[in-house]
Amino acid sequence: MFLEFDHENSIFDFFYYLYYSDKKVNKDKAWDLMVEFIMNLYYYMVYQDYVRLVKFFNRDFLVSPNDNNIPIRIALLNSLNLIGELNNSIPNKENIYRIFHAIVGGNEDNVKKYCLSLIGQSSTSQKQITKKHLEFAQRYINEKKL
Repeated sequence: MFLEFDHENSIFDFFYYLYYSDKKVNKDKAWDLMVEFIMNLYYYMVYQDYVRLVKFFNRDFLVSPNDNNIPIRIALLNSLNLIGELNNSIPNKENIYRIFHAIVGGNEDNVKKYCLSLIGQSSTSQKQITKKHLEFAQRYINEKKL
C-alpha cells in the first residue's frame, strides 16, 4: 500500500498523512519518507563537504585546465617509460630533447628544461615537472588501461 499524493498539492498531502491521518500505517509511511529524504540530504551534504576537503588538502595534485600542457604531455611520456628507454638507447642526450620536442611541440628550450628535470640533471629554471604532473599522468594512464 502506497501513499497517494495529489500532484498540485503534494506537500499538503504529505503533511496531512504525517500529522492528521487516522491510519497509523499512513503516518508510519509518511514518517519513513521523511527520514529517507533527510538521510539522503545528509549524505549529499557530507559528500559535498568531503569533495571540498579533498580539493583543499590535495591542491598540489589537482591539474586545472589552465595549466600548461607541455609538462603534462612530457609527464605522460615519462610514465610510459619513454624517457628511460631513450636515455638508455641514445648516446647523445641532445637528441632526446629534440625527439620530445617533435612529439609535444612548443618551445624547444622549454621542452629541454622540462626534460632536464626528469633525466636527473638539475635544472635551475622554473620549468620543472612537478609531483602533480606525474600524479596526473599516472592517474590518466590508469584510467585508460583495460
